[in-house]
Amino acid sequence: MTSIAAGALIAWLSLRDNEPSYQGKTLTEWVNSVSGGSPDQAEGNPMDARERRREEATDAIHHIGTNALPCLLKWINYEPRPGQHRLETLVDHLPAKIQDNSFLQSLLRNRDQEQAETASVVFSILGPEAHGAVPALTRLMLRTNRPVACYCAMEALSSLGPDALPPLLDVINSPRFPHRRPAIEAVGFMHYMGTNASPAVPVLAGCIKDSDPAVAETAAAALGKLQIEAELSVPALEAGLQGTNEGVRVSAANSLAKFKAQASPAVPLLIRCMKDKNLAVAEASVTALNTLHLEPDLCVPALVEALQGTNGAIRWHAALALAKFGVQARPAVPALVNCSKDQDVFVAEWAIFALGHLHLDPELSVPALTDGFRHANGNIRFESVRSLTNFGARARPAVPALLKALGDPDPLVRKEVRNTLRQIAPETLAPQAPQATSK
Repeated sequence: MTSIAAGALIAWLSLRDNEPSYQGKTLTEWVNSVSGGSPDQAEGNPMDARERRREEATDAIHHIGTNALPCLLKWINYEPRPGQHRLETLVDHLPAKIQDNSFLQSLLRNRDQEQAETASVVFSILGPEAHGAVPALTRLMLRTNRPVACYCAMEALSSLGPDALPPLLDVINSPRFPHRRPAIEAVGFMHYMGTNASPAVPVLAGCIKDSDPAVAETAAAALGKLQIEAELSVPALEAGLQGTNEGVRVSAANSLAKFKAQASPAVPLLIRCMKDKNLAVAEASVTALNTLHLEPDLCVPALVEALQGTNGAIRWHAALALAKFGVQARPAVPALVNCSKDQDVFVAEWAIFALGHLHLDPELSVPALTDGFRHANGNIRFESVRSLTNFGARARPAVPALLKALGDPDPLVRKEVRNTLRQIAPETLAPQAPQATSK
């Protein structure tokens, strides 16, 4: 038994010694410094200490560099043990005290999985420096009978720069490849490449029409992450938004919002989809209009119409969107004033926020905000008081009501009343009496 244990120890040390190291720490130990652990109190500010330690570990991993590739390629070729998932599912249903049992945790601990995770972290840190691993990772990705290893390889490839893009696009273009969705997701993670990722755009645009909804939805999301080649991406996303699958349509609307001014041609379609019978699509469309705040001549009337609809979520999203249009939203002020009294507290609160953010037409807005001081909902009262601040001296007609609101039952509202009075009518506040000092 002693000789067996000694042999096992020698074998373990041999494996450990094959792992590259730097300044006396193995690669794994440096990765652990990047991702976990609490700094000592002696290190000062915990956030600063953690950041210093992360920078030191990242620098060490770059010093190890491509010497790590043999280990990384071995570690990332990971597939769960038979029954591992079943065991984890079983443990998840046990009481918390039993789950925390050290013996049970040792059974669950999977060193191969930990090494695969270490490899993923190192590839993400090395980035294109590790491009020499692309052929081996490509071979691993093509072993579709090992799905976890395949996914790990895709994740690693997504960090390795331009050399890694063609093999990912090849599998995406292969209809029979069973793992196209994670390959598309990996391409979306390559946004750090900027326009060097342009070859992916026609491929992703074509995938939006794919018969597999998961592929189409992921492709729409990936175009939004890349945010390049708007002349191809925006029309493809518009086509996705006009499709029939909810997930694809929502993903397309979300991605259009990321193209900012380049998405201007899509504004009329987003306005139409804001009225869609599918609530998820309608909400995604109004949220995109809120993010873009383009084409005010088209959007402001449409958003005012949405304010007067029946769906509460669309209405408060519309109020929030109107707040972004500045003086161009002046035609919306009467509708926002009406909504500030709405029975739906979310609609009322966001309408009040929009009135304060726009701070237009004080003859309409200030009385509406003053009325909000009497609302039963504390959030409405708080937002009404705070929104007056943006009007400055034009809010002085509200001073009597503000003074009365100093007796509000909510301490947060009272504090905000004082802040607002300090901004628009400081002379109404009695100076604070100096505190007595004991001798």
